Amino acid sequence: MRVTVEQMKAIRPGMKATFKADHPKELQNVSQVASYTSLTYPELGVRFKRSINRAKMEITVEAIPVEKPKREKK
Repeated sequence: MRVTVEQMKAIRPGMKATFKADHPKELQNVSQVASYTSLTYPELGVRFKRSINRAKMEITVEAIPVEKPKREKK
C-alpha cells in the first residue's frame, strides 16, 4: 500500500479515510504523509488527525478544518 500526497489532499475537511496496511511500517508511512501534507499545503485549511489500530492494521485519517490566521490591517 502506497499513500500519496494527492490522496491526502483529496480528503475534504470534516471527512475521514481509512487505509489498510500489510506491514506496521506502512502505518507509520501514512501518518508521515498526512503530517507532511498539512505542513506543506496550508492553503488546504486542514490538519490531519491520525488514529492507528495496530490490531486491525488500519489507520484512519480525518481532515480537521482550521481557521486561517487573519492579518491585521495597519
